Amino acid sequence: AGDMITVLQYSNADWWYGELSSNQEMDGYFPANYVKKVEADAEGESTMLKKREKEAQERAQVEAQKKREKEVLKREQEEAQKKREKEVLKRTQEEAQKKR
Repeated sequence: AGDMITVLQYSNADWWYGELSSNQEMDGYFPANYVKKVEADAEGESTMLKKREKEAQERAQVEAQKKREKEVLKREQEEAQKKREKEVLKRTQEEAQKKR
């Protein structure tokens, strides 16, 4: 349907292994006779490599941001738990003093 596939391995004459150029997470074997081979020029390969590198950097940045957000959330939850424990301890001590 007009999709571009980057061939990663010419396993044999009948089956090749590759990935969709628009989505590197979609990869697999496909029949060689279902595709038309188009040679990329040096500029095209260079552009594709730069695009992949940029996408990899963006994914890494997103993952790093998610990790930081999880760490912040964990710290906030721990601080809230400590605050609740202090409040319970304080009330318990106040109640004990009232009973004396």
